[in-house]
Amino acid sequence: MSIDLKMMDHNDKIKHMILTYNISPCTNKCRHCWAIGDEKRNFMNMDDIDFLIDETLTVGDLVRSFYPYFFYEPSIHPQFFTILDKFYKIGIIPADHWYMPTNGAGFSKFTDLEWEQFKSFHNLSIGLTFHGLKEYHDSFVKSEGAFDKIITTLVRAREFGIKHHAQYTFNKNNIKYYYDLKKYIFDLFPDISFGSFLMTPSFDTDDFGLITDNELRQLSEEDFAKKKKLWTTEKENVDTILNNEGYRDLSARDRCGGSNIFQIYDNLDVYFGSACDSGGVISNVRPEYKKHFFLGNLKNKSLMNILEDFTYNSPEVVKMLENVSYYDLAKKYGNKTENLFAQRILIEDRYAAQFLMDNLKI
Repeated sequence: MSIDLKMMDHNDKIKHMILTYNISPCTNKCRHCWAIGDEKRNFMNMDDIDFLIDETLTVGDLVRSFYPYFFYEPSIHPQFFTILDKFYKIGIIPADHWYMPTNGAGFSKFTDLEWEQFKSFHNLSIGLTFHGLKEYHDSFVKSEGAFDKIITTLVRAREFGIKHHAQYTFNKNNIKYYYDLKKYIFDLFPDISFGSFLMTPSFDTDDFGLITDNELRQLSEEDFAKKKKLWTTEKENVDTILNNEGYRDLSARDRCGGSNIFQIYDNLDVYFGSACDSGGVISNVRPEYKKHFFLGNLKNKSLMNILEDFTYNSPEVVKMLENVSYYDLAKKYGNKTENLFAQRILIEDRYAAQFLMDNLKI
């Protein structure tokens, strides 16, 4: 059985849905991440996972497209392979290709038999993220040995022919380690797919300050030129918005393209994120606002009913984003500084998130 994805009316609000199944805690505690390590999280039990599968299969008619993710660290779940098998066979995991982000905590401990078992799930790939060389990386994720677990996972994935890639996530403090790490990785894995340039989105200022032009110049001229095409100064971005009539009528909700992220936790609570991720970042980095993104618990309300309510009776945070334009946000929150972000959307996310925090009650 697989999910039957049918078109809704063109006026629907759920154009694309991402469900995140948070079936395990995370072994890391990265403050910038919406899957920030939470010691209070538990492993989702198998009865609830079977229940969640049944709930997921009921919502195919409500969405145009659907993509499931396991966040936190799924590979450490004691019944990881049983869960993967259930999701794969029933069609919740796409048969053509599916990507699993991981920090290597579970994968690095897999036996040969477990790696062969993972390989049997065709077209699955894993992605691992570096934040610096070993000492800085472990300090950043607040987990001793985390760097070595990534290296072990990459070695083993290559040994068993598992599709994989690695990426580097910049902040202003770790940009200086990039080339040393790159050399270290390519010395170990000469043909690895590596080098995605991402930027840590965060509202903290001590560790995650904006990358300035001078800091970015620590990259080579070639890499700087490549990234300049993707990164923009806030001044350039604000000017683009304020000088573009189209932004006057484009709501913060529309700017996100209508995609929606729904996080399902081990206790079956459902929370709204957003396409632009402002909800995901706020509700984890600033947990005092998390209550505003709560949509219900699947033990008390079906996933279908939760999504129908979301579609036709939007929660307060969605209505707020629908009723403000990015022009107004840029005008109020935009700073004409020469700081650089990874992508324009991260700047605009920050405006939307700041707007919500200014107007939501703690």
